[in-house]
Amino acid sequence: NYDLGPNATLLIDETASVITMATPVNGSHGNTATVAYELTEDIASGIITWVPQSGPLPLDTIHSKILIGDELNQGSFTGLIVNNPELVDSTIYDIVFTATEVPGNTIIPYTILSFTFDTLAPTFSMLGPDSLAFINDSRVSYKISEDLASGQISWRRISNITEEENTVYIIDLEEDELEGGDHNNILPANDNEDFLVDGEIYNVTWTGIDKAGNPTRLEFISTEVVYDTTHPTAELIYNNYIVGEDYPLTITVNLSEPIRDYPLISIDYQGLSDDVEQDTLLKDIQFEDGTVWYFNTLVPSGHNNSGIAFVTIDAQDRASNPLIVYHHRDTLEVDNFLPSCQLQYINIDQSWLINEGRGGNIIQIRGDFNKSITGDLPELSITYGDSTDDSIAGDLPIEIAAAGSTFTWRVTLPGDSINSGSMLVDLLAYDRALSEISPDSTFNDTIFIVDNIPPALGMTDTIVPYGYNAYP
Repeated sequence: NYDLGPNATLLIDETASVITMATPVNGSHGNTATVAYELTEDIASGIITWVPQSGPLPLDTIHSKILIGDELNQGSFTGLIVNNPELVDSTIYDIVFTATEVPGNTIIPYTILSFTFDTLAPTFSMLGPDSLAFINDSRVSYKISEDLASGQISWRRISNITEEENTVYIIDLEEDELEGGDHNNILPANDNEDFLVDGEIYNVTWTGIDKAGNPTRLEFISTEVVYDTTHPTAELIYNNYIVGEDYPLTITVNLSEPIRDYPLISIDYQGLSDDVEQDTLLKDIQFEDGTVWYFNTLVPSGHNNSGIAFVTIDAQDRASNPLIVYHHRDTLEVDNFLPSCQLQYINIDQSWLINEGRGGNIIQIRGDFNKSITGDLPELSITYGDSTDDSIAGDLPIEIAAAGSTFTWRVTLPGDSINSGSMLVDLLAYDRALSEISPDSTFNDTIFIVDNIPPALGMTDTIVPYGYNAYP
């Protein structure tokens, strides 16, 4: 029993002080040991203990810090306590607040679980698009060193800008876009590709703040990124537009802009087994910008390959826009039908003679080809007898008919018996595919006979007193 004396007041406190912590909270991050708490009453003593659960420290490295002064008073406290602990970066702590009070009431400890102490600035790596890249959409790639509380990607146009234009487009990252790790070729949820202008150049910057409040400190930027949505075009040029078998065909491809990788070529002939499929074009080294390419090939043989050959180019520009438009100066036609010619002879002076004549006669020679002979005119050569000086070489026709498939020559037969005998006619001619006519394809080339030898007495023959070779 205690004697309190007259007029004394006895205060009985049976209510313990209540601790409420606002900062940190369970699972939170921070870059300081700042605490925020509230006491419903003054406390006699208080200890805040940081107990490591994972990280670089040994798990028995415990920071127990005694509260002093105003830190024990009723009300709110926010900030660093006087005995602020030196926490270790990248360590996860459980935080326990224990206290006592004078009346001896039991104060329930307050515990915060899994507080991550983090002072490292977040970083971005593996940025895409890369500097100097060409792109045709606003997809991005990046790797974050840790989870972020917020992050942004900004596109700043650096070409063809005016003062009144807003040349910066900022995209706020959301939810899983803020998670640490790889983000490959994604289109952010807040992206609006309409901001980007075809053909313009941009700098792309990544920034962020981690969950502990640490902002990015380094500059993560891709510079001079070209936004290009224009498809390339190509002009196809052939060294000859009508070709025949074994012709050394060269196809030149003039592109409207440089191409990514090596373009591929396919040639679809009318046949079934001789096509060119996805072969590689060669770069013309005379054009350093990579806009001129070529392809060399031999035209396949066979009549079944005759007709229009369809040429396609598989290519993408540096922004991955595919080639879809071709400009042809003309179509490519394959003609594997070799030229041939049927010869006919008319003796203008002695029309009753068939395939026969003598010196001084004018002979009309007609050549009917199986196809048009274009370009250079066909040349006719004649060899008389034993290849005398009277032979003809390279004679050009005097008439052309039937769309360039019929030609007419006129020659005067030479005299002298040495020119007698079978007249050999030879043609030099090329069709549109530059295929040359062969002697085997020239018909009736030896049927005309030159007869410059008069009949002689003593020969077994019928002598008539008329005719050009009558013997007096």
